[in-house]
Amino acid sequence: MKISITDNYKIIVIFISIFSFLISVWQSTYIYDSHHWGLMASNAFDFLNNKMPYEEIFIQYGIFTTIIHSIFMKVGNQSVLSIFFFTSLIYSISIYYFFLILKNKFQDKMALFAIVCLVLIHPFVNHPWHNYLTFFFLIMSLFFLEKDNNKDNLIAGLFFGFAVLSYEKFLIVFIFFLVGYAFINLRNKKIKNILFLLIGFSLPVSIFFTYIIFNEIFDDWMKYHSISNFYIGENYIFVIFEFLKNIFLIGVQRFIFEPYWIFFLVLLIINITFVCMFIMKKNFLKKEEEYLVYISLISISSFSSAIHALNSFRLATGVIIGIFILIHFLKKIKNMETMRIISFSIIVLLCLGINFKKSENNKLFITPISFEYYTNDKIRFFKYLKFNTDTWSHILYFDQKINEINQKCKNVNFAINYTNNNYYYLLISDVFETFQIKPGINTQNTLDLLTLELINPNLESNLKEKINKNNTMIIADLSYKVPKNYSYINLPYSYNNKDKRILIPKKCKTKV
Repeated sequence: MKISITDNYKIIVIFISIFSFLISVWQSTYIYDSHHWGLMASNAFDFLNNKMPYEEIFIQYGIFTTIIHSIFMKVGNQSVLSIFFFTSLIYSISIYYFFLILKNKFQDKMALFAIVCLVLIHPFVNHPWHNYLTFFFLIMSLFFLEKDNNKDNLIAGLFFGFAVLSYEKFLIVFIFFLVGYAFINLRNKKIKNILFLLIGFSLPVSIFFTYIIFNEIFDDWMKYHSISNFYIGENYIFVIFEFLKNIFLIGVQRFIFEPYWIFFLVLLIINITFVCMFIMKKNFLKKEEEYLVYISLISISSFSSAIHALNSFRLATGVIIGIFILIHFLKKIKNMETMRIISFSIIVLLCLGINFKKSENNKLFITPISFEYYTNDKIRFFKYLKFNTDTWSHILYFDQKINEINQKCKNVNFAINYTNNNYYYLLISDVFETFQIKPGINTQNTLDLLTLELINPNLESNLKEKINKNNTMIIADLSYKVPKNYSYINLPYSYNNKDKRILIPKKCKTKV
């Protein structure tokens, strides 16, 4: 049986997707990331324990991310790794469907070119973060939009709704997209396309608002929208110019080893130019090319996801959509040899970003010393993960002590994690009642303290009351002042957890 050239390209992309998935998961088993992994796992675990979103769970990005992660944890027997496993799988599926969309619009070679650019920029998943879920929903939305019928427009709208609920700031991207999509369809007298898309989008969003209003957590949800002001301020014009300046400077300074910054900057310029040409030049696009307008607007607006933290994975899971416009311009080059040279040069340039060390586009790179790490299945949250000896000693000792305190100190019913290690919260919340919303507290970070004051203003008064009643345990750094009726247990040193201790009532200390 003969295999067509198209099938050959599909096989290549399937191989790339599987490779990305396998290496992502393999690298992740060696990672101790109590911030990113700990936060996502803590939120998911709280949700599984029926805590109320926003009121009792710190959901900074979107409730649908927490719901999906809780499903991942449930399926994975509450292992933290399960969240990363399925996030990696979703990113790999996104790569394949991205190829299918490109293939339907351009020739197979150009579709493969785009995929190679993507994986050279961001080959493996860095964090179990919302960006990968949003990217998947965005890709699926575009995939169904292509079919151009009422049912598939409805499904596309659903996926856009899921994307916004996974990362609420994605609403900016959706609005930009909707402006372009509505303009094109109104011009072509396809009002039904817009209506069915909006109906699909409205369904999950309406369910969400019904949920938060019915549970009286609307005001709690609104508080979270003030957090971004702590990080980027209120002068958005200044922030945008500062962001563009930073991406330009980083692109120039790191051109040799991180060429993707310049690539993204070029994508921005190309896409802005494209939109301006469409506005100013009559008959700039053929009818079948008009979809590129809303594709371009998605890419431009997706820069907003990295405006508070410039990371390549944030741009690779949104801005990369703008490669449609790059390919569009490449295909306008009449000389095929020139087009091939430019395309090949872009690939060669991005190859400079392949660094066999921990870098921006592969933050989980495994060093030889990592092979000394090993698994320990005593704690279900960390099943299949590999840590070094001092990390395991610290975690196991901590877990042993909090369980002893729970068994022998009947008056101690509550616990609080007063460190920035979210894994402590995950472990204590499995044993004790917790009364903090944010699972970690970074006392050295002003922005973190402002966030804490906004969403959990009564935390300190609640903690003081429980200390007076001798019914809470505190996990803290050495800098935390020990209450006069409390004693402490020093935790063993580890590279990932330095100078930590458990504070407990003095009567309890004599029992453990």
